[in-house]
Amino acid sequence: MKLNKENIEALALGGLILGAGGGGSSEMGKATGLESLTYGEPIMMKASELNEDDIVVTISGVGSPASTQAYVENEYYNRILEELTKELGKRPAALIPSEMGGASSFGPFIASAINGIPILDAACNGRAHPLGTMGSMGLHEKRGYQTIQVAMGGDPTKDRFIRMTASGSVGNTASLVLSAAIRAGGLVAVARNPVPASYVKEHAAIGCYSQSLSIGKAFLSGRTPDEKIGKVLEVLNGRIIRAGKILGYTLETRSGLDVGWFTMEGETELKVWFWNEYMAIEEDGKRIHTFPDFMMTFEKEEGTPLTTANIRDGIEVVLVAADRKNLLLGAGMHEASGYRAVEEALGIPVLPYVRDLIQDANEDTRRKIHVNEADT
Repeated sequence: MKLNKENIEALALGGLILGAGGGGSSEMGKATGLESLTYGEPIMMKASELNEDDIVVTISGVGSPASTQAYVENEYYNRILEELTKELGKRPAALIPSEMGGASSFGPFIASAINGIPILDAACNGRAHPLGTMGSMGLHEKRGYQTIQVAMGGDPTKDRFIRMTASGSVGNTASLVLSAAIRAGGLVAVARNPVPASYVKEHAAIGCYSQSLSIGKAFLSGRTPDEKIGKVLEVLNGRIIRAGKILGYTLETRSGLDVGWFTMEGETELKVWFWNEYMAIEEDGKRIHTFPDFMMTFEKEEGTPLTTANIRDGIEVVLVAADRKNLLLGAGMHEASGYRAVEEALGIPVLPYVRDLIQDANEDTRRKIHVNEADT
């Protein structure tokens, strides 16, 4: 894929839409993508071009999309890669982002352009997600795997700058990174989870940049707001859930992540939950979509994709959704622990609705799914 100005614009929009409520702003992502062109030429390659033992590193952002104190310089993305390479003792052969998102899709771009390391047409997950462990390609529940995570963020002029290197389990180091993001003002850039290409080919969301580009181009080809939304839904085989006014919007930032919900006007009661990304939709108390299904809002009059950080009471939106089978999901979406965390954050059942995704569930997990299903 040729990474030029035109494709970067489409990738920013496609990533924003695949962010499914999270993943950062397309303005930030587009700016990062365009600035990468001033450092060099970011290269995108296919997974099939890598040798099995080539090392792939994830580069992403971690934190709260709604934070007003978030600060990450483009140079941070290069510095974290340099730090990780020193720790690893080996130069990575390719870089991937943790997820698709308006900003998060562009995590590897600056480091790729400066160092001449290709970006892989892949991500840990082909949609955005709230937890670093969800973007670890199944490494979180892989016994014995010890990761390296290098994080950097914060405005040095406000004494918020933090640089951190941690080694250990994915869960423990991810918690430290999120804590660093909070102390840095809401966001850090992270280089993490070095793995051989053979692992990436089996556990990552392969081809998600290509899907993002298709979605972005589809949106841009629409002449009217309805047509733009309709063309996106054609690509994702999705549907409109409701068009109307946002009511009762509630947002809290807990442990560095945005938690909330809202309802929408209409003849039936419609409630939508989010945890950075959209997590669930219920109509008259009946669950109709659950993460990692695709759920997204578009501003009704202009058709602009809206993240959860931009939702407000009284605005008119179009709420859309698509089944998760139409997304490219990484192995992190098959771990029960992530869905259990969503349940704890939002206080709603999730595991009963994703039991087809859970792999290698132990007896405790099966019991948990059964109990939650009984509660519904």
